[in-house]
Amino acid sequence: MANQSITDFIKNFGGGTRVNRFNVTGTIGRTSGTGFNDFHVRSASLPAASVGAIPINFRGRTVSYPGDRVYLPWSIIVLDENPNEKKVVGTRTLYGAFHQWHESINSHASNTTRYTNPSNHFSSDVWTVNQLDTNGNKTIRQFRLHNCWPLAVGPIQLNMDQDNVLNSFAVTMLYSHFTYDDRK
Repeated sequence: MANQSITDFIKNFGGGTRVNRFNVTGTIGRTSGTGFNDFHVRSASLPAASVGAIPINFRGRTVSYPGDRVYLPWSIIVLDENPNEKKVVGTRTLYGAFHQWHESINSHASNTTRYTNPSNHFSSDVWTVNQLDTNGNKTIRQFRLHNCWPLAVGPIQLNMDQDNVLNSFAVTMLYSHFTYDDRK
């Protein structure tokens, strides 16, 4: 490729994918009682995983063998939507819905959970990250994150110096595993 001309590059390049062509879907909390199943994520990433290494020393050298898979936390930036604009009954904001889910897992005041079965703190469905084609209408990659729950709900930054900016906040999710589908 070092001797490739710009014409060769243009002929051989398949077009690539765009960072702003994606959507994220999921249910906030155990049920859809908050009214939020359809909301807007401003930014996300495709989830990451790694395989640990098991080092074994042998005669002055270290040989590494594959270990267990580890799924890394997944972060999204969410636009704080108002359900009243959508005529939805329930919490007042999307930020509030994530905090209600967080509160049901572990209460601020009582340090207890609402759930008698620990597995109930997971979302009732899988969260899906779809990477879309250049036109934004066909899924080219799909990740399905299973057993999601919010590890952290970030702050909403308030700032009188900023005009024409919608509130957004970060949510860091944990999940048990993901499945991947490359839809080319």
